[in-house]
Formats: sequence, C-alpha cells, structure tokens
Amino acid sequence: MNHTKGGAKCQQPAGMVHNDYTLTGGPLRFDQLGQPPKKNDSIQKAEPALSEAIVKAGRTGRWAIINLWRNIRDKPVQVYPLACCDARSTSPEDLCVFEIHYADRVGENYFAVSSPEHRWYYYPDMRKDEVLLLKQWDSEGSLSGGTRAPFTLHSAFDDPSSPADAEDRESMEVRCVCVWEK
Repeated sequence: MNHTKGGAKCQQPAGMVHNDYTLTGGPLRFDQLGQPPKKNDSIQKAEPALSEAIVKAGRTGRWAIINLWRNIRDKPVQVYPLACCDARSTSPEDLCVFEIHYADRVGENYFAVSSPEHRWYYYPDMRKDEVLLLKQWDSEGSLSGGTRAPFTLHSAFDDPSSPADAEDRESMEVRCVCVWEK
C-alpha cells in the first residue's frame, strides 16, 4: 500500500487520536487496491495489489483492513506507546473527517474529539516479540453500537511515566487486507 522506510521519510509517532479510514475512505481504498498502483503506492508493478476475484469476494462478503504493529528495537517501547480506544465507548459524534491529499488521490482519516466516555488501553514496554493487531476497517462494522466495531481509534501518547533517558520508539506497521467469502 503506502511505504515509508528509513531516514527523513520515517514518520514520527502519530500523537492525534485517529483511525486510518472513514465510512467513505475505507471502501474507496479497498476498490483502489483492485486497480494498478498509483504514484504514492509503495509497490510499483503492473498488477493491482488485490486481484479482481478478491475485490469481487469483498464486495459480496466481508472484508477488513488490519494493521500489524510491532516494536523493532531490542529494548521495550518506553516512549510514545500505542493506545487504543474501546470502540464501545465511542460515538459517531466523536469523529471528524480529515482529508489527506496524495499526488494522485485523496484519502480520509478520522480524528476524534476527547470524550469522558472513552475507555483507553495502552501497551507499555511492548517488546520486539509482541505484535498488536489494529482493526483499521471492517465492512460489517457499525458506528451505531452494533456488535462489531468498524475500526479502532488509536494514538501514540506522551506517557508521563516514561524514563527521561528512554530511547526513541522505533516501530513498523504491516497493513493486511482480509476477505471472508459468503
């Protein structure tokens, strides 16, 4: 999908509560992955990232975009750990659409406003051998209190218990598309 690697292209931890896709942006990105890569896509080849059969199965079944997040340092994460918000504690009124303008497409993220109702979980001292799965989009998810969350609001945050001399966080994400056929 999108790729940043090393040097000046490394992204800093995202300190805003967000999700990488919206009600519009998630399905749009799924469809785009069934088309030949664009300028800002990481893998430049002639074939789409998803085959026509997979896109068709996703349109008639369930599909999801899942991120695998992992610390890549030998030492546990002590600075800007990742936090996830329990979807059952959020409401549609908490969400603001934020457009991201790429060279050849526009993507949408959700930012979230703070709410005393939000319940947060975070992962202190995450080790290199641990992986967090983050649901970025689920085609069968509901924003209206259904039984399946559409996504996971998440953010890095400045943990006041972090040691003053802790090393910067280094992490990686791998984004996967999962399709369930009906």
